[in-house]
Amino acid sequence: MTPVSRKDVTIGIDIGTTAVKAVAVADDGNATARVRIPHQLRVPAPGQLEHDADEAWRRGPLTALRQLAAGPEVRAVAVSAMVPSLTAVDTTGEASTPGLLYGDERGRVTGDQPIPTLGEAAELLRNLDLPQLNFIGFVEGGGIGKGAADVIVTEGFSGNISIKVAEGTARQISEFLRAELSRTWRAKIGYLLARNAFKALRDKLDPNKSNGGVFLGLNGIVVKSHGDATPDGFAYAVDVGYEMVHYDLLTKINQMLNRDGSALSAPTAQEAVS
Repeated sequence: MTPVSRKDVTIGIDIGTTAVKAVAVADDGNATARVRIPHQLRVPAPGQLEHDADEAWRRGPLTALRQLAAGPEVRAVAVSAMVPSLTAVDTTGEASTPGLLYGDERGRVTGDQPIPTLGEAAELLRNLDLPQLNFIGFVEGGGIGKGAADVIVTEGFSGNISIKVAEGTARQISEFLRAELSRTWRAKIGYLLARNAFKALRDKLDPNKSNGGVFLGLNGIVVKSHGDATPDGFAYAVDVGYEMVHYDLLTKINQMLNRDGSALSAPTAQEAVS
């Protein structure tokens, strides 16, 4: 573990599929310490994915917090985890069943279930005709990378697929470029001549620098870092949360959605992250 500086820090903890990862970030935005606490992903039978809920969801985060909070004053702690996941607890709060992960067939509801009306939110936004919001409607998958809209809103399943596909494509392109640029001496010379351009392209394709998905519709700030993020990528997600608080994004969203410009009843950004 990297030693912690003596500055006040904010700690971010992510409970992932195979490990709890945590980072401490100082006031200047630099990561001062990182820690990874591994845990076991169990597959007891086909279609079943589980954790030891006490190990992965309680002891792991507490261990990470103790290690990172050993030195400086901790200003805030943010915790994110995989969803949807569930376990049963007894009256003392102790886990009494394994932690079922997303995709586990034991967590599915059997029988025919009503499907929410698709497009209900879109229809509402169209009818509101908000002057501050340029709502363009639904966007095809190809429009995400082309910048068809400044903000893309999805539900968790399709959003996760879109992010993982984009990340994999970016890494594949980087691998293809690396292989081609090292194949011949002419390609190597070309790389040297365009090195700055390739560095800029690499930075744009780096998924860690775009890490942090924002959960909307909540009276609080929640930023989801994805499980394969590096420590620096996790720090970028923490920075997204910081900027949301700094620029009071919750209040601005409420004012935009309310026709007369006043804020709907909701906690302040400071209350939302306390």
